[in-house]
Amino acid sequence: MSLKSGYCTLLSQMVTTKSRLTNLSAAGLLLALGVLGSLPVSAFGQGANVDGITLSVSPDSVDESAGTATLTVSVTLKSAHSVSTTIQIYVEPETATEGTDYTTGRDASLVLSAGQTKGTAKLTLTPVDDEVYEGNETVRVDGRGVQFPYGFGNGPTVILDATAAEVTITDNDDPPTVSVSYASATYRATEGGSAATVTVKLSAKPERSVTIPINVTHKAGASSADYSDIPSSVTFGKTDTSTTFTVTAMDDAVDDDGEWLELSFGALPDGVTAGNVATERVDLIDDDYPDVTVSYASANYRAAEGGSAATVTVNLSVQSERSVTIPISVTHKAGASSGDYSGIPSSVTFGKTDTSKTFSVTATDDAVNDDGEWLELSFGALPDGVAEGTIATEQVDLIDNDDPDVTVSYVSDNYQATEGGSSATVTVRLSAKPERRVVIPIRVTRKAGASSGDYSGIPSSVTFGSSDRSRTFTVVATDDAVDDDGEWVELSFGALPSG
Repeated sequence: MSLKSGYCTLLSQMVTTKSRLTNLSAAGLLLALGVLGSLPVSAFGQGANVDGITLSVSPDSVDESAGTATLTVSVTLKSAHSVSTTIQIYVEPETATEGTDYTTGRDASLVLSAGQTKGTAKLTLTPVDDEVYEGNETVRVDGRGVQFPYGFGNGPTVILDATAAEVTITDNDDPPTVSVSYASATYRATEGGSAATVTVKLSAKPERSVTIPINVTHKAGASSADYSDIPSSVTFGKTDTSTTFTVTAMDDAVDDDGEWLELSFGALPDGVTAGNVATERVDLIDDDYPDVTVSYASANYRAAEGGSAATVTVNLSVQSERSVTIPISVTHKAGASSGDYSGIPSSVTFGKTDTSKTFSVTATDDAVNDDGEWLELSFGALPDGVAEGTIATEQVDLIDNDDPDVTVSYVSDNYQATEGGSSATVTVRLSAKPERRVVIPIRVTRKAGASSGDYSGIPSSVTFGSSDRSRTFTVVATDDAVDDDGEWVELSFGALPSG
């Protein structure tokens, strides 16, 4: 047998074994087999690799329980060649593992003559029918071809690469049932601060890829503009039991407290059930403050000396969500001074959730008659985000309990009453309003022979109300038949009351 014919015989044997054609020249392959003999290496040039073969396979899927399956491999050269092509076809693992998930028979070989572009070969594939769910797995049907375009030993060889075909080994085992849960029922995402890292957990390894849909429900006015980064689904690999995603609260300028999101799961795939935390709450914590107004609750209050104090109420229109200090300004009116009252603070402070504050104004119980004094309360310079409301000033009346000293007098020192004629209208006057009930006793002294029968109408006393300043009574001379010229009465005051 010639050396060239011996090489061809060895090449034919090689492509029917587990050997794989690589990017070696024919010379390199023969050297590896130790069969070159006396032929020099220079007789074989380095080969060129050409993407020249397309493979397809039927069937392209085999059930795990099918036993040994015969695969028909269709081989197509991408172009016709002037020399023959020897093609080795074999099975390589992809996601399936040889020996554990499948076994194969001998590799196949195929020789396409010069000008021939199509052919078929047969392979066998035997899936391992285990009881472990692994999901569908794949193997690759691949191959390489070799050509001697210049004849054996007369130049470089050409190695043809193949476009491989894929065969799926379909798992016939049921996937394990797992449950899916959120790791916590509540999370917080803060505007301008920390995001919420949400964890989704499976109860066990799923042994296949599992996609869990995430549903979002907006609550308390939340919208899609208030947050970002929530995915429509999360995917677990075969061995994954936990995955996370981050929820970011959008840092807007809107005061939108209390917004939150409810996260749940959508339609779950087969073999997956909802676990013990199937919904969760993500609170979107606002960092914006509301604009508020401040007002007095009433425009008028009264504080009485020796009596009740005035309880002044200051109101905010809404919760301020931060500490707010409102300065209180006092203006003295109608002669009032700082000595006439107590209890007015320089400011009132509201906590984050406060909307009302009070303070008490006490009128000083002095001995000074100082009616009519009052205070005007207003607000000082207000902090940012706070404006004056509907009642920005108020009046606190300081009610006096002291009586004024007054004097009492007759308006005239002489009156005249005529028998059978005009009477005398006597007026008693106080120097000021007494601010209490005052009784002034009237004393009568008869003069020049006058007697009680000579007149009528003089009372024993006159009474003044708190705001009265004058009282009158009428003196009538009795029209008798006695000639009693020169009679008169002297009117004075009896013992006067205090003040």
